[in-house]
Amino acid sequence: MKQTSLYQAVLLGTSLISAASVAQANTQITNNSDTHTLDTVIVSATRSEQSTNLAPTMISVIDSKQISRSNANNLADLLRSSGMVQIRDTLGDGSRVSVSMRGFGQNTNNNVLVLVDGRRLNNSTLQSPALNTVAIEDIERIEITHGSAGSLYGDQAVGGVINVITKTSFETHGSVQISGGNYDTSNVQANLSHSYNNGIGIRLSGKHAVSDGYRDNNDSEFDTYTGELSYQYDSGELFIEKQKINDDLRLPGALNDTELAEDRRQSSKDDFSNGTTDIIRLGIDQVLTGNLSLLAEYSKRESHNYGYLSGNFHNDFKVESFTPRLSGEWGLNQGTLYVTSGFDQIQSHYENSWNSKYQQDLRAFYLQTIIPLNSNLNLTLGARHSRVEDKNLSSFTSKSRNNKESATVKEIGLSWQLSQQQRLFLRRDENFRFANLDEHGFTLPSVEFLKPQEGTSWEMGWQRQLDDSTLTTSLYHLTLKNEILYDAEIANPFGFGGKGANINLDDSRRQGIIIEFNQTLTPSLIAGATYTYTDAELTAGSFKGNAVPFVAEHTLNLFTDYQISGNWSLFVDGQLTGSRYQDDDNANGQRKVPEQFILNTAVNYKRDDWFASFKVNNLSNEKYDGYAIYSAFSGANHYPAPERNIKLTLGYRF
Repeated sequence: MKQTSLYQAVLLGTSLISAASVAQANTQITNNSDTHTLDTVIVSATRSEQSTNLAPTMISVIDSKQISRSNANNLADLLRSSGMVQIRDTLGDGSRVSVSMRGFGQNTNNNVLVLVDGRRLNNSTLQSPALNTVAIEDIERIEITHGSAGSLYGDQAVGGVINVITKTSFETHGSVQISGGNYDTSNVQANLSHSYNNGIGIRLSGKHAVSDGYRDNNDSEFDTYTGELSYQYDSGELFIEKQKINDDLRLPGALNDTELAEDRRQSSKDDFSNGTTDIIRLGIDQVLTGNLSLLAEYSKRESHNYGYLSGNFHNDFKVESFTPRLSGEWGLNQGTLYVTSGFDQIQSHYENSWNSKYQQDLRAFYLQTIIPLNSNLNLTLGARHSRVEDKNLSSFTSKSRNNKESATVKEIGLSWQLSQQQRLFLRRDENFRFANLDEHGFTLPSVEFLKPQEGTSWEMGWQRQLDDSTLTTSLYHLTLKNEILYDAEIANPFGFGGKGANINLDDSRRQGIIIEFNQTLTPSLIAGATYTYTDAELTAGSFKGNAVPFVAEHTLNLFTDYQISGNWSLFVDGQLTGSRYQDDDNANGQRKVPEQFILNTAVNYKRDDWFASFKVNNLSNEKYDGYAIYSAFSGANHYPAPERNIKLTLGYRF
């Protein structure tokens, strides 16, 4: 590179300010396209819709306008561009990613909870949540809860909660669009939503996408179809939703240093993975009294996967959940009292190629209340009790093993509305996660089952929202006991080379700060920045005192949204990720993955019902790794990310 990544980030920041001088003052942006925290409908704070963020925590929202105008091609791109998370991407196309919040590395899949309309995407195995099952065109908004949410959401809500809210069938609208880009990438997307006068609503959507991929043996074909039927009546709503997903992928694998230098697009693998997923979701939202509502949902997700990864494999996975809850509001002299109480039941069944069978049954009761102490001060109290039962039948021993564990966590927090524009909050939340089925399967000989991971999170934050700007800052300190982690160096006669096992650390610690700022520079220009500092340290085990691998201390996101004219708009996004150790380099002895600055842009056009966009990602043509992991046997393993790539979309809304 001719310029350093940091210099490019500063250059982008100054260009945002310069653009203000040429913005057209007579052009209005009717909706705020930033990621903001106040004056937005929020579900994640209480698990029911509220007009404001009532919880003593930081919740960021990526709204529908930013989604439509951004350069994002998928959900992973949206999360990455928010500046709130760090992404591990082994294929470079967003189809196989892991999301990290609050400094979690290789174990992040089970420490960040991902929801779609409240339904869990997380698994009871090491498999990451399948973000690609959510088409970006179906997303209404994304709510990101920063930090622990153990009392309200339970297992795996340790580093944060990402809740994807999809579009509903309450209005009549539709669209069709086609896209094409580099690597013979193309997709067709259509959706239709209609509401009848008798209360019946329907929503249909479908997407077909194919690509040759950036690298050799990187082909993909993806199809998803969703249908929803709803019925609204005077006191509530009933709905049923069905989704089917076909996901076929070629897997190019990792490259060593020599192969990367020769040709970063090559692959020596012939691996592949094909899968189908069926999801059904049905529920009711019923007003019981003037103050109390019942929200109950049942969902089932069944997946079947097969392929070749240095050998043939197949696995079957089924998750069923039942999540009824009561939500109440009572007006008091000093304000409104909010109460949420519910029951979560999640049953997971997993069977793999070698005929091992696993089952996990998790049940929990929880209660959260927001008590108005006066007109400007709210006290939040919450608690959850969870129990889990694991049943493992190993094909190697033909022996069934059962394990039962429980966890109880509590929450207390204060939210103080200093003025109409400012809010201060302080919170202590306890969190936990139970070991997943894969982790129980590879422990030390003396350990039959791993202990539950337990933690305590302290947070303090301040928010200010004026007519033309929003500023949010949050400080946190997270301590964990019995953190579940893979230790590659611990002596284990049954491990690879006599080493390696999933263990419980004695203790570990994360702390940091998030600063988010958005400014309306002119009526036609919005700019913003998000900075995160993450101090993640291994404080026990074989690598005590070392940094958590593949977690950058510093990240910075900059964006600008410029309405050029009534029809044209420009969205520019820059993402700076600081240097970090390769994953699995727990000893911190290998060279770091260098810092990277990725610049993306999207030019959008809209006239009447027609719309189009031209997106250029990685504008400066950076050569970087979407993921890198170190192995004592093979050294550095690189998963190259795409270089400069473009995408053109044309669509019609009606």
